[in-house]
Amino acid sequence: MSIATLIRAMADAGASPEAIALAVEAVEEAQSVVDRQREVARDRKRRQRANAPQEGVTVTGQSRDKVETVTATTPCPLPS
Repeated sequence: MSIATLIRAMADAGASPEAIALAVEAVEEAQSVVDRQREVARDRKRRQRANAPQEGVTVTGQSRDKVETVTATTPCPLPS
């Protein structure tokens, strides 16, 4: 719900201007908390990407892979 929709709904319900102002302040405070969390996460991801190696990444466990051929099999008959 947008702030404008909230204000209209509260005004239509007969809320006082003080009650509407308190509601708007609460919405703005909640949004500032969300914005701060996003900023922290964005900065953390930026640091993570800056510290990650750009080239020559080694994937572990690949040296144990074996190259094998698949043997031919007789196809199963389809049910009729």
